[in-house]
Amino acid sequence: MKRNLFCCIICVVLFLVQISWAQLKIGTNGKVSIDGADPHDSRSLNIYNSQTGHYTYGIVVEKVGTISVAWHARGIYSYINTGKGYLRGIGGYVYSSSPVSNSRSYGIWGGAGNYTSGWNYGVYGRLYGDNDGAGIYGTVYGDTPIPEKYAGYFYGNVKVTGSLWANSITESDQRLKKNIESLRNKEKSLEKIMKLNPVKYELKNYRPDFGTTAISDTGTTSQIIEPALLNREHIGFVAQELKIVYPELVYTDGEGVMGINYTQLIPILVQSIQEQQEEIEELKKKLK
Repeated sequence: MKRNLFCCIICVVLFLVQISWAQLKIGTNGKVSIDGADPHDSRSLNIYNSQTGHYTYGIVVEKVGTISVAWHARGIYSYINTGKGYLRGIGGYVYSSSPVSNSRSYGIWGGAGNYTSGWNYGVYGRLYGDNDGAGIYGTVYGDTPIPEKYAGYFYGNVKVTGSLWANSITESDQRLKKNIESLRNKEKSLEKIMKLNPVKYELKNYRPDFGTTAISDTGTTSQIIEPALLNREHIGFVAQELKIVYPELVYTDGEGVMGINYTQLIPILVQSIQEQQEEIEELKKKLK
């Protein structure tokens, strides 16, 4: 009896020491906080990490062991099936009030690999239910409603350095445009088309360090070009050359890299064909 009582006392003491060491607090509202966080916060569990160093974590969840049958193993799992307002399954937020240049931030970081080929996703998003929305949503301008169902919806510029495989549709609704004027009333496209210089070219196996000044030919391997695009010929225009004839088709990004809107070449080519057909009809009349 005395031995059991002594063991109980030791366990209680160890438990109290462990609570004190972990700075575990329970507020009057029943909420739990760890490491100095406010126990009266509205969150059920509030963890505050005051430590500094090369690697610091607010919370770490590690799943160990193997599963003998096909099932679902989750390191962190969040589930909300009721309520209204702004609901977030998992929220990630990294922000500095003033710009810094010696750090990197990821709101949510995901990595996956080396499991069944074709079934590895760093980040996976799926839209459920009947209402409109998107499996993955990205914006630089703020929230905006989504009028349909999309696997991915991006409100802002999107850049892809590799190949983009897609059925391309460009917005061209008259309600989105102003100052509409026929191209035929402004210029002769055939004359300008004849000034263009179509070229064949190959891509370098690196992206040069463009910076914000003149483009240099000294490269770095920090951004490798997609292998499928290398060691093969491509056909197109040189942006610097095209800009002389059609500056409205050439764009420059934040690195100083020039790009071409090839889609807008289509109406120019159509007008050139129309002009050429008119010349053919005139020649037919003269021959008669």
